Amino acid sequence: MKIVQSILARNGLQHPDGRPLYAYGVTDAERENLGSFLRMRIGMGGLTPSTAQGFVLWAAEYIRTGFPGGQLTWDFVFEGMALDYDRPTAIELTSHGLDTWGRKLRQSDHGHREFLYTLLAEGGLPDLALANAPRYRRALLGLVSAIEGEGVLGESIADAAALRLVEDLPQVLRTGEQARLMAELALAIVAARNLLPGDLVVEAAEPWLDDNHPDWRRALPLRLSQEAFEALVRPVLLSERKREKPTPVLVRRQLRKQAGGPWLGVAEIPERAFLPHANLVGVDRDLRLRLTNDTGAGFLGIPVEDGWELVRNAGRGALLMAVAPDEPVFLNAHADGRFLARIVIDAGQPAPDEAPSLWRALDSDTDFPEVLVPLSGRGQARAGRIFVLASDDLVPEGDDDLCVSMDAKAPGGTLWSVSGRGVTHFGPHELRIATGADADAPEARLAVLGRPFSGFLIDGSVAAFLGAPMLLGVEGEGPMRPLGNHARTKAVPGLLGGRVAEWHDAGMVLARCQYIVLPETMQISLHEISDGQVRLQASGLPQGLHLHLGVGEHREAAVIGADGSAVLLLAAEGQPGTLDIRLSDPRSGETLAMTGLWPSRVARLIDAQGARVSGNRPLSRRGMAGWRGVLPANGGAVQLRMALGGAPVAFPAGGAVPLIQFGNVIDQALALQGADGRVNLRLIGGGQETPRLEIGRYDWSAEPAGPFWHLGAGVTRLTAVCLDDPARIMSVEVESRTDPAVWLGEDEGLWFVQGYSESRGVMRPMAWSAQPGEWSSREQRLQSYAQEWQRLLSEPDDLGWDRIWSLILAVRDAGDASALDQVQALARVPAAAVALLLRVGRADRAAALLIETESPFWWPLVPCAAWAEALVSVRNGLCYRLRIAGIGEDDIGPLVAERLAKAAGEIIALRPELAVHLGQAFARAGGKPLAVTSTGTPVPLAVPRASVSLAGSAQEALRRFSGLPDGVSGLSARELKVSLPGTDDVRPLLHAPLVAAEVATGQRPDLSPQEHLQLIALRASDPIWFDAALPAALTLALEMSR
Repeated sequence: MKIVQSILARNGLQHPDGRPLYAYGVTDAERENLGSFLRMRIGMGGLTPSTAQGFVLWAAEYIRTGFPGGQLTWDFVFEGMALDYDRPTAIELTSHGLDTWGRKLRQSDHGHREFLYTLLAEGGLPDLALANAPRYRRALLGLVSAIEGEGVLGESIADAAALRLVEDLPQVLRTGEQARLMAELALAIVAARNLLPGDLVVEAAEPWLDDNHPDWRRALPLRLSQEAFEALVRPVLLSERKREKPTPVLVRRQLRKQAGGPWLGVAEIPERAFLPHANLVGVDRDLRLRLTNDTGAGFLGIPVEDGWELVRNAGRGALLMAVAPDEPVFLNAHADGRFLARIVIDAGQPAPDEAPSLWRALDSDTDFPEVLVPLSGRGQARAGRIFVLASDDLVPEGDDDLCVSMDAKAPGGTLWSVSGRGVTHFGPHELRIATGADADAPEARLAVLGRPFSGFLIDGSVAAFLGAPMLLGVEGEGPMRPLGNHARTKAVPGLLGGRVAEWHDAGMVLARCQYIVLPETMQISLHEISDGQVRLQASGLPQGLHLHLGVGEHREAAVIGADGSAVLLLAAEGQPGTLDIRLSDPRSGETLAMTGLWPSRVARLIDAQGARVSGNRPLSRRGMAGWRGVLPANGGAVQLRMALGGAPVAFPAGGAVPLIQFGNVIDQALALQGADGRVNLRLIGGGQETPRLEIGRYDWSAEPAGPFWHLGAGVTRLTAVCLDDPARIMSVEVESRTDPAVWLGEDEGLWFVQGYSESRGVMRPMAWSAQPGEWSSREQRLQSYAQEWQRLLSEPDDLGWDRIWSLILAVRDAGDASALDQVQALARVPAAAVALLLRVGRADRAAALLIETESPFWWPLVPCAAWAEALVSVRNGLCYRLRIAGIGEDDIGPLVAERLAKAAGEIIALRPELAVHLGQAFARAGGKPLAVTSTGTPVPLAVPRASVSLAGSAQEALRRFSGLPDGVSGLSARELKVSLPGTDDVRPLLHAPLVAAEVATGQRPDLSPQEHLQLIALRASDPIWFDAALPAALTLALEMSR
């Protein structure tokens, strides 16, 4: 082929020399000529070796320059030649074409051929990455930092970390293939940085590499133009190596563009955000917290200096929530199995009809941004446009030097685009605008700290405080500081107690937020005095306010008296779930509306829509968000029973109870019963039981019929992860039915498909393949995967470890990993679960601990021998990797010991009860039982004078003791004889860690599912005791077994 020969000649070659295809430097004109020639040759069926040679060269360049993002498909490639896709033709051309260039077809670690990914990688970094350079650079820098944070073992976490980081890129770059390209580039940059002398200043790095390793750029695995090198690689190459610190930013607000539609408000809580002590006044600063949003997603709060560091307890990266900019962001704080407080972590901006807000593109270099972030009132941005979110009824008036145009609808109003320099007015509000500036104005953030008004839901979801809160602010990064005289507040017209706080500086309003201030002594309580009759008591309110109470058409009202109080009685028909409460000021016309739960003398279940549940109801675990129970104020119980049988356990409770509060126990109980297990929940109180909630992993199942899956009414979002290559992820929204072959194609591989419908809930996962294999039962698959886990333990350097961890994360991100047979089989080889826990990087440690909620095992009960077996396996794998990396034998031992000690430190920071499990494993493996914390402090993984420690912790538990869950009696230690204080009624609680220690040391057979549930319930009733006592109890059990 003449075009190919011309390209070779331009490179000084007569024949290909085996270099990557991007290294031949195909020009745009050569690519166009190749495409024209191939359209004719392939269309006529001329599949000769020269045609194949030209095809792969053209395809690699076409993908690099023309790929629009999203899932890469053969249809896209063939459309570039104006031809219909034909799979046999594509496979033949790619296979033969790569051979002619001396290039290998890439394969997954399962041996599946990866045709499209090979062409993608051969072409080099897509132009899309350069078009989104700032965000791509940030993600690449984060990946390099993560790899370097793992030392010489960074390569093992590169793919998983890249999958996490591409989630922050534009939608078009959020694919598994793009993640793998980024991982390859990051590893090459790390290798180049490792060549640098330790004392070299970063500015001298590139010249030093050029002088001492002139071919270092050739080691970069992707084609990079000079522009791409300068925009992406050079800043990362020259970045400082810094120890990662918690970010002081708790919430980042965004507007995200929906394809062909309006902008959507998003609140982002970043991984490793910092929660100051001031947000939880009066809470023990040493407590480990569980912080969740109303859907149950959230973080673990690890105590650090001056507050808590937030670590995702599931999923990866930042937590994203669909929240309008004027809506507050709340987190529910739990510790020791009890609810602590509902925290306002961001009060939100004023609504657009109160004040306009400024926004800028997250990527200053893009003309059509997909993500906007708040801009301070200084109004200065590098980008060519600044955006203003304003009320629909406001039309901007500005200087002639400004170009103003309407963009699109956005939450609460309209988004306007403004370019130029000058002043514009939106109604009474004056805004200064300066686009094309040298730098973006630093973000100005406000924080509101005060005592939240709780127990009722304010209409409009505005944050409400009892008494005037404190206002803090900061420009850019750094700690919040009181604003003092720079903070000014004004009333919100029509909203009783409504305030807009403004941060003023040099005549400008840098930032605003909105909240409600209620009287500091205000109290509202509700009591059911008989069936259908409720009494409301209010106090601490200003005289003359009107108080309204209603349900449906039934309404009552009263005037607040001179003593600041009022009482209302209301009779209603039926059994309503909620009440409407309204305060109004007849003098100003201001009102405040809120909703409360109907108080009940008997147990009630209230669904997410606020309706009382009158019959048994199946419900997925994901669907529990927003469900509540109401119990008599003098007490009742939340009862859990495993559907497979056994007696129930019941947790004491009273008043309003969010059911998500028991999510951890429910997750464990579901895990014990396998992927299809169910937990029955009901409330008991006032002599009555509620209907039963049958909680499982899914709500409904698709109905296969021929090639189709029937999905029922409504839109279902389906997400498929390739089991053989977790980087391959496909998503589609379908209505009524789907043919998986249409959107999953005919490529090799077995797909795991999960689905969610707004109307029907969670779909039962299904497996699909274009080339189905032999049918097998679940038991056969579990046995096969158990054997695979055992093999991996004996081959710790096998890439299968990394692949399966990426698979678990990908499936979990798309829904629920418990249905994976690989995950279920872990319970049969617990040492493999421990090995996974020890192998993953720091960012994934909490995610690895979460496996106990997906597989039928519990970390405290994992046998000590399994911990030791896993430690030896992981240690051997680390040693092998270090030898391969060229590390000397004298250095390998200390490096491996340090790596494992840091892993142990990260584990006990999250789960301190596992300290001696780890310590005895280190001792059995011939190492020192020491962990190293994130600050470098060594911590012994042993308990001296265990009997004394146990007795002291027991005394503290007795002082806290108020009662046990029902259904836990009879659980006590059999072999471990320890003298503990207390009476028989507290015995199950005190014996729970002893029982766990007996199981872990093999002195007691595995627990039945019922005993397992009892043990989990006892830990939930006093986690402080269990977590402190288990290491001591395990120490005594190990001494007894010697």
